[in-house]
Amino acid sequence: GALTLAGLRGVARWLAALFLGVQLPALVWAGAGLETGLTLLVVALCTRGLLAPRRREGAGRPLPLAQERGQRGWASARHALTCVAFASVPWLRPELVPLAAMAGWEGLRARPRGRGGRGLAVLPLVALALGTGLVIVWRVVAFGHPAPLAALAKPSDPLNGVLYVGQGLLASGALSVLVILAFVRAAQGRARDLRDDPAGETSAPDPAGEARAPHPDRAALLRVLAVGLSSVALAGGDWMPASRLLVPMLPLLAACVGLALAALPRLRWLATSAVLLLPLATGAAALPELLRQPEARERGAAQVLAALQGAERVALVDIGYLAYAGDFDVVDLGGITDLEIARLPGGHL
Repeated sequence: GALTLAGLRGVARWLAALFLGVQLPALVWAGAGLETGLTLLVVALCTRGLLAPRRREGAGRPLPLAQERGQRGWASARHALTCVAFASVPWLRPELVPLAAMAGWEGLRARPRGRGGRGLAVLPLVALALGTGLVIVWRVVAFGHPAPLAALAKPSDPLNGVLYVGQGLLASGALSVLVILAFVRAAQGRARDLRDDPAGETSAPDPAGEARAPHPDRAALLRVLAVGLSSVALAGGDWMPASRLLVPMLPLLAACVGLALAALPRLRWLATSAVLLLPLATGAAALPELLRQPEARERGAAQVLAALQGAERVALVDIGYLAYAGDFDVVDLGGITDLEIARLPGGHL
C-alpha cells in the first residue's frame, strides 16, 4: 500500500492512507498465508507508474555525469522489477491480467514519443504477454488444458460477480464517496445557477488552480481500476471471506478515493469521516468472529485428525493443514498437487 500511495502528494496521500488503514480485508489477508499479499505487491508494482510524478520536458538543471549514471542504473533496475511483476500476474491471479494490461497500456500512452521512451514503455506489456503464454504452455503440459482449474471447477457467474464486487465496494466505503461527490456536484451546480451572469460572462481561469492540475491522471487510474473490477465480476467473484479477490486493488482504490476527497472544495474532513464510517462499522462487527477463527480452525482440525487416526490415504479438497499435520498420504481432489486428478475429465468437487 505504501508503494502505491507514495506517488500521491499533500492531503490526498493522507486521506488515501486513512481509507486504506480502515480496510479490514487487507489486514485479514495480509496474514492468511496465501498468495494475496504477494499479489497486492505485484499489482502495486504494475500500477505505480500511473502515480509517478510527470516531469515537464526540460525542467530541472543537468546532473553531474556520475549522478546521472547512477540514476539511470536505478531506473533500469526499477524497470526490470516492473517487468518481472507484469510477467508474474498470470501466474498469481489470472483474473488480474486485464488490469495489468490496462495499466501497461496507460503507461505506454503517457510516455512521450521519440527518444526511445515508448520502446521502454512497451516492455511491461511484452513481459505480461510472455508470462501469460508461459502459463498457458505449462497448463497444457501439466494439466492437459490451457484453462485455470478454477474455471473448470465451476462455470463463471457474472451476476454473482457483480454482487461480489458491489458488496466489497459498499463495505469499503468507496460507494459512499460516489454519493458524496454526486451531492457536492449537484450543490455546486445549483449554486452556479443562482449566481449565473445574465450577460453570459464566465469567470477567468484560476492560475493557481491550473498549477494544482489533477495529478496523477485520475481518468487513467479509474480506467485501470474499472477494468480490474469488471474482470473480477466476470470471473464470478469468490467463495472465500473478506473480499479476497479485491484486496490487491485496495491501494489503487484508496488512491482514487484520496484524490476525490482532496478535490472537495469544503467540508473535506467531514466527508472523509462519513466515508470511513461504513468500513469501521463493518470491520468492528466482523472482527470478533475473525479473531475466533484461528482457535476454531485448530480445534476443528484436531477433531478431523482424531477421526482419521489410523488412515493411510485420505482424499481431500483444500489439503493444506491436514496434509501438513496428518500422518497419511493425501489425494488432492482439487488437482493442484496430483496431476492424475487434474487430468481427469470434468471439474473438481
